[in-house]
Amino acid sequence: MANKAKMAHYEEAVKHFSRAIELSPGFVMPYIYRGEVYHKMGKFDLAIRDYTEAIFWTSQPTRAYHGRGMAHGAKGDIDKAIEDFTKAMQYEPDYAEAYYQRAHACVIKNEFDLAIEDCDKAIQLNPDAANAYLLRGNAYSSKGDFDFAIMDYSKAIRLKPDDADAYVLRGNAYDVKGDIDKAIANYSKAIELKPNDTNVYVVRCHVHLLKGDFDSAITDCESAIERNPNAAYAYVILGIVFSNKEDFDSAIVNYTKAMRLEPDNVHAYYGRGKAYSSKGIVDRAIEDYTKVIKLAPHHPEYYVSRGIAYRNKGDFDSAIADYSKAIELKPNDTDVYVVRGHVHLLKGDFESAIADCQKVIGLRRKAADPYIIRAIAYSLQGDFDSAITDCESAIERNPNAAYAYVILGITFSNKRDFDSAIANYSKAINLNPNEAIFYHNRGMAYFSKDEFDQALKDYTKVLELDSDCVPAYYNRAKAWLHQQEWEKAKADLTAVRNRGTDIISRFRKDYQSVAGFKRKTGVELPGDIAAMLKQHDEQVPTPPMERNLFEFQSGTEPYSFEDFAVMPLQQAEQSQTSLMEISQLQPRYEIEHRPFAS
Repeated sequence: MANKAKMAHYEEAVKHFSRAIELSPGFVMPYIYRGEVYHKMGKFDLAIRDYTEAIFWTSQPTRAYHGRGMAHGAKGDIDKAIEDFTKAMQYEPDYAEAYYQRAHACVIKNEFDLAIEDCDKAIQLNPDAANAYLLRGNAYSSKGDFDFAIMDYSKAIRLKPDDADAYVLRGNAYDVKGDIDKAIANYSKAIELKPNDTNVYVVRCHVHLLKGDFDSAITDCESAIERNPNAAYAYVILGIVFSNKEDFDSAIVNYTKAMRLEPDNVHAYYGRGKAYSSKGIVDRAIEDYTKVIKLAPHHPEYYVSRGIAYRNKGDFDSAIADYSKAIELKPNDTDVYVVRGHVHLLKGDFESAIADCQKVIGLRRKAADPYIIRAIAYSLQGDFDSAITDCESAIERNPNAAYAYVILGITFSNKRDFDSAIANYSKAINLNPNEAIFYHNRGMAYFSKDEFDQALKDYTKVLELDSDCVPAYYNRAKAWLHQQEWEKAKADLTAVRNRGTDIISRFRKDYQSVAGFKRKTGVELPGDIAAMLKQHDEQVPTPPMERNLFEFQSGTEPYSFEDFAVMPLQQAEQSQTSLMEISQLQPRYEIEHRPFAS
């Protein structure tokens, strides 16, 4: 819309053209001129009326059809705009501008092939029309033909080397192709040409973020905010940057600033919810996700994220309800069936877990995850043979599925086949040599075979990877006791006790008493260690540490799947929430030129 001074000028022009029409009602040009002025004033209906009058009075109505098409397009009536541009071409087949504007209309209607055809004709008629190359590049880009888009943007740049928009558009195409460095180079050139354009800084910030260059991303966002303190989007991107740096407090601060500027900014609430969730502040995360769902109730990923928060809170029923809503919105999203199956597993509803896995298998036969989850369910029901079959099916589909080998290891351990268990744990370790729990479980299998040297190596490796792993200290202490390495055993038992675990209750669970240890092993404990492990009245009998990620297990107890009902779930959830929505939140640079502008 024009400013006040221009509007006054336009009003004056309208008076003059109206006077001309009064004097010569059949004279065409005053209608066209007044229509153009009305268009500039945003009075599109009046413009359409004048162009219609012009069409009536002339035998060469090309310009009038073009003008009326522009007014229809500006009103949003794209079909009528196309009709008028087509009429203009019929009267003047070499009218390049009509082809160009009809191409604009086709892009708006997502008819990209037709848009490309019209751009081809416009370029044929006017080979130096840089805007036609830009528009055709946009059409190719919308089709996913980014190489052709880049060629067109490059041609536009050669024709208009100072056009910052062309560099941004070419940068976008390189970004989507994954050529991040070229994208950054193009955005940087655009900034050189338009140093105060906030949007370009935000777009370049996004690409720095994708590259993992968080410091450059922060610098660009701060530059955008310096130029426009009300740029809510820049604060959102800053929130994403800090979240990926695991500085969740700073992320929350920036998301909150974005909300103050735009109280209904979905991305700000969603990002802050994730930041709260990462900090373990589950109730605040749920509040933010609930706000997001209120603002955008038809996006399944928001229900999934809230479902994850409910699951972390232990509210499995609410988690299942959210996952079910996500499935209702996107019935064939197999990842959601996977995470819902995991929560059914955590609830102990094995039949529902198996049903969800069966659904995934029906939709995505090559997926390994549902077989792993179903294997856990079968094992927890005592159906070890079916569990083994499912793990083998998972491995057949994904030979690198380390957790399938671990579940096999646990299943074979529960069948007392420790050699097979060790073989499978070793395969898992080869695939993922930095996962402490793999070594921990293999150590327990070696311990169950009385191969204490191997067990000690595995427990020590666990502690190299996680120096605060209490179960590894405790189980290594037991191995030292069996080998009569008293000082080493005492040191590990002390480490367990100092970390808040009741070693007496734990020891009694394994051996009943110090005397029970002697009966079982034939080894008599020295007095100082025996004193550490003797029951006293004030001791609490059942430590909560047994519910930790690393379930304490002895060679005489069934091996627990509790750990692995959680850990693969975390991996499945990551497929829903990878890298803090960077790919979802790609900034779209707004080109100043608007279609159908007079």
